[in-house]
Amino acid sequence: MTYWDRAIAVQLARIRETINNSAPDSALSLQSAALAHGLDVLLPTIDIQLVITCTHSRPQTRIGIRGQGFAPSVVRRSRRRYPPSAFAQTEYGKALDLPYLIIEYLAYEDIVPALVTIESAVRKIVQPDRRDRKGTVRRFRKLTRLLRNIITRLKDRRYTKRMLKNLELVSPWSESAGETITKLRMLEAGLPRAIQQQQISTSSATYFADFCFPCERIVVEFDGLVKYREAHPHAPTSTPLRILEDVKRALDQRERDIKVAFPTIVRITWAQLWDLRVFILLRRLLNPKSLAEPLKLNSNFDWYTYKRTRIHEESEDYAPEWRRKAG
Repeated sequence: MTYWDRAIAVQLARIRETINNSAPDSALSLQSAALAHGLDVLLPTIDIQLVITCTHSRPQTRIGIRGQGFAPSVVRRSRRRYPPSAFAQTEYGKALDLPYLIIEYLAYEDIVPALVTIESAVRKIVQPDRRDRKGTVRRFRKLTRLLRNIITRLKDRRYTKRMLKNLELVSPWSESAGETITKLRMLEAGLPRAIQQQQISTSSATYFADFCFPCERIVVEFDGLVKYREAHPHAPTSTPLRILEDVKRALDQRERDIKVAFPTIVRITWAQLWDLRVFILLRRLLNPKSLAEPLKLNSNFDWYTYKRTRIHEESEDYAPEWRRKAG
C-alpha cells in the first residue's frame, strides 16, 4: 500500500470512528464528507469536519491512536441549520448530501482544492456525456438552479457573494482534478474561458480535446501520464514507469489527426501545472483582444508544489524521453 492509499485508509477509519461516537445530529462535512462519498480530494489532511444542528460544548476535540504513524486528528464542529433533506447516509456514516456539500465548498476560501471536489461532485450528479452536450448542459443548469435556490435561502448570508462568484467557475466538463486546476490556472493567467471536451471529428476518428480555442485553432491538453505508462507490479513507488508502446502509437496518431484542424497542441503535465509561466506563455498564442482580466486566486501554489509528489503522480523528471520532447 502506498503512502497515499494508507493515508486515505487511516483517515476514513477515523471518520467512521468519529461519526459513530458523535451525537445523532452530527454529520460529515467538507473533506470528510467528500472522502465518504468517494469524491476527488486534492490533498487530504488529518482533520475531520462535522456539521451539527445544535450548540456543542466542545467545538474541537482530538482523536487518534498512537502507532499509526500519523498525528492525532482535530475534529472541528460547525453549527448549520440545514433541512433533513440535506443529509445522506454513506458507508462511513451520515454526511451532507452532494448539493449541500457543494454549497459548503463554494464558501471555502481556497478555491483550488474546493473546485476540485466541487466538480467531482458535479460529475457524480450530472453524469456528463461528451456526445450529448445538450443533455449534459440541461442537467447541469438544473443543478445550478438548485444550488442558487439553496444559497438564496440560507439564513447565514455572510458568504453568499463568494458562493455565487465561485459557482460561475464550476463546469461539468472537467474530467479530473488536473483538468480543474488547469482551467483555474488559465483563468489566473487572463486567458478566456476555453471550450472543454470539444469534439474534433477527423477522417479516421472522433476525438475530444480537454480545452479548445477554436478561433486561434489551439488545443490545450492536460497530460496526467498515467494512461501512457505502467509500473512493474513489484516495483517500488519511486521507480520510473515504462512506456506502453501501443498507447504511444495511439497518442501519436491522435496528435496527427487533431493537428489537421488545430495545428497548435499545448500539453501540460502535473509538473508544469504549478508554474504560472507556462500559462503566461500560452497568452502569447492567443488574440490579445480575447484576453480577459486575470482571475485572482487565494491559493498557495508553492505549498502544493512542495506536496506535489504525494498528491497524484511522480515528478516530470521521471517522464520518458519521448514525452519530454513532446512537451
